[in-house]
Amino acid sequence: MKYAILISTDGPDCWGARSPDIDCIFSAGATREEAVEGFREALEIYLKDMKEMGKEPPEPTTDFEFIEVMDVA
Repeated sequence: MKYAILISTDGPDCWGARSPDIDCIFSAGATREEAVEGFREALEIYLKDMKEMGKEPPEPTTDFEFIEVMDVA
């Protein structure tokens, strides 16, 4: 199963990762890679817990489209 994640930064040492499909998980790290890996680990734990509780994980529904706009400055 593949989930789309959003990765954002507030500076060179502050990264975050989250998924619109699973809003109860967030990860932060000093690098982009740390944030993504932390999210992956949290997602694996979440999915394992869902299975142990007999619940179905949410289906991935998010897709991304990147658009380019001209510089308006």
